[in-house]
Amino acid sequence: MNWFSRHLDSASLGAAALGDAVDPRVAAHLWSCARCRREHDRIAAVLDQAWNGADDAVDAAFGPAGHDAAAGLRRARIAHNVAVFHRLRRPA
Repeated sequence: MNWFSRHLDSASLGAAALGDAVDPRVAAHLWSCARCRREHDRIAAVLDQAWNGADDAVDAAFGPAGHDAAAGLRRARIAHNVAVFHRLRRPA
C-alpha cells in the first residue's frame, strides 16, 4: 500500500484478490473503501475466470487425476500474469 495515496496500489489489491495474507491496514482500508473494494472484486472476478478456464483445460487434457497435480503450477502462472498485468497498467 502506498501510504501517500488515498487508495490501495495494484500490488496490494492483487495480493488480497489472490487470497494472500495482507497487512491489517490494507484489509481495513479494503473494508472501508468502496472504490478499492470494487477494484478488488474486479480483479477477483478475472482470477476466478482464469482459474475456471485453467481447470477446464487441465481436465480436458489430463482428466480429473491431472487436475490436482497441475494446481500449484497453474496458480503460480496466473499470479505471475496478474503481477505483470498490474505493472503494465501502472501509469508512468
